[in-house]
Amino acid sequence: MSIWEKLLKYINSKDVGDTIKRRDIIYHIYGGPMPKRYQGSYGSTVDNYRRLLTRLGMLDHSGRGKYELKFHIREDLKLKQLAMLVVHGVKL
Repeated sequence: MSIWEKLLKYINSKDVGDTIKRRDIIYHIYGGPMPKRYQGSYGSTVDNYRRLLTRLGMLDHSGRGKYELKFHIREDLKLKQLAMLVVHGVKL
Protein backbone atom coordinates (compact mmCIF):
# COMPACT_ATOMS: atom_id res chain seq x y z
CA MET A 1 0.00 0.00 0.00
CA SER A 2 1.41 3.40 -0.96
CA ILE A 3 1.87 6.32 1.42
CA TRP A 4 -1.00 8.12 -0.34
CA GLU A 5 -3.33 5.13 0.11
CA LYS A 6 -2.39 4.85 3.81
CA LEU A 7 -3.01 8.58 4.32
CA LEU A 8 -6.35 8.43 2.51
CA LYS A 9 -7.47 5.45 4.60
CA TYR A 10 -6.38 7.09 7.86
CA ILE A 11 -8.08 10.42 7.18
CA ASN A 12 -11.30 8.78 5.99
CA SER A 13 -11.39 6.71 9.20
CA LYS A 14 -11.94 9.94 11.15
CA ASP A 15 -15.21 11.84 11.53
CA VAL A 16 -15.70 15.23 9.88
CA GLY A 17 -14.86 17.83 12.52
CA ASP A 18 -12.24 15.65 14.23
CA THR A 19 -8.79 17.03 14.92
CA ILE A 20 -6.04 15.10 13.20
CA LYS A 21 -2.49 15.46 14.50
CA ARG A 22 0.54 15.35 12.21
CA ARG A 23 2.28 13.04 14.69
CA ASP A 24 -0.63 10.56 14.56
CA ILE A 25 -0.56 10.54 10.75
CA ILE A 26 3.17 9.81 10.76
CA TYR A 27 2.82 7.02 13.34
CA HIS A 28 0.00 5.47 11.32
CA ILE A 29 1.90 5.52 8.04
CA TYR A 30 5.38 4.58 9.26
CA GLY A 31 4.45 2.55 12.34
CA GLY A 32 6.49 4.91 14.55
CA PRO A 33 8.51 8.10 14.18
CA MET A 34 9.32 9.31 10.68
CA PRO A 35 12.38 7.48 9.35
CA LYS A 36 15.40 9.73 8.81
CA ARG A 37 15.49 8.94 5.09
CA TYR A 38 12.13 10.74 4.69
CA GLN A 39 13.21 13.84 6.59
CA GLY A 40 14.44 16.46 4.17
CA SER A 41 14.74 20.19 3.77
CA TYR A 42 11.60 20.29 1.61
CA GLY A 43 9.37 18.33 3.98
CA SER A 44 8.41 14.71 3.92
CA THR A 45 6.12 13.04 1.43
CA VAL A 46 3.44 12.86 4.12
CA ASP A 47 3.78 16.59 4.82
CA ASN A 48 3.52 17.40 1.13
CA TYR A 49 0.35 15.32 0.74
CA ARG A 50 -1.14 16.87 3.88
CA ARG A 51 -0.28 20.34 2.52
CA LEU A 52 -2.18 19.56 -0.70
CA LEU A 53 -5.23 18.50 1.33
CA THR A 54 -5.00 21.70 3.37
CA ARG A 55 -4.77 23.87 0.25
CA LEU A 56 -7.92 22.19 -1.10
CA GLY A 57 -9.80 22.84 2.13
CA MET A 58 -10.24 19.19 3.13
CA LEU A 59 -8.10 19.86 6.19
CA ASP A 60 -8.05 23.15 8.08
CA HIS A 61 -4.94 24.12 10.02
CA SER A 62 -6.08 24.51 13.63
CA GLY A 63 -2.79 24.80 15.52
CA ARG A 64 0.77 23.59 15.39
CA GLY A 65 0.64 20.07 13.95
CA LYS A 66 -3.17 19.96 14.20
CA TYR A 67 -5.75 19.90 11.44
CA GLU A 68 -9.53 19.79 11.48
CA LEU A 69 -11.11 17.39 9.01
CA LYS A 70 -13.60 19.33 6.89
CA PHE A 71 -14.39 16.73 4.20
CA HIS A 72 -13.66 13.09 3.59
CA ILE A 73 -11.56 12.25 0.57
CA ARG A 74 -13.11 10.33 -2.31
CA GLU A 75 -11.80 6.78 -2.20
CA ASP A 76 -11.04 6.86 -5.93
CA LEU A 77 -9.10 10.15 -5.83
CA LYS A 78 -5.64 9.56 -7.21
CA LEU A 79 -2.64 11.59 -6.10
CA LYS A 80 -2.17 12.98 -9.59
CA GLN A 81 -5.78 14.23 -9.59
CA LEU A 82 -5.27 15.83 -6.19
CA ALA A 83 -2.21 17.69 -7.42
CA MET A 84 -4.07 18.90 -10.52
CA LEU A 85 -6.90 20.30 -8.39
CA VAL A 86 -4.37 22.29 -6.38
CA VAL A 87 -2.55 23.51 -9.51
CA HIS A 88 -5.85 24.81 -10.90
CA GLY A 89 -6.70 26.57 -7.64
CA VAL A 90 -9.78 24.52 -6.76
CA LYS A 91 -11.03 25.11 -3.21
CA LEU A 92 -13.62 22.72 -1.83
